[in-house]
Amino acid sequence: MPQPIEDIRILDLSRIYAAPAGSMILGDLGAEVIRIEHPDGSDSMRDWGPYMNGQSTYYLCANRNKKSILLNLKDEKDVHIFLELIKDADVVLENFKAGDMEKWV
Repeated sequence: MPQPIEDIRILDLSRIYAAPAGSMILGDLGAEVIRIEHPDGSDSMRDWGPYMNGQSTYYLCANRNKKSILLNLKDEKDVHIFLELIKDADVVLENFKAGDMEKWV
């Protein structure tokens, strides 16, 4: 059965819990969600228990139905990759402090 928003591509740079949970729901509805994380693993949800097989169940749950890529948006090469991904995206979801995204891209 077709999903309601299966033709939508979302770049998800969100962190903490509310925004990743929102993109999780969009993935549940069929969107292609590409999670973009910093290579240092700085998403604090990775540190929230309880754990299953050494991984945070919060992190696992909020990131189901998502693809994942590591990009450092302070690195010129990675910014280029990000800008290429944007060309095919319908939505960019982020919840950084105001103005942070503009500093990087």
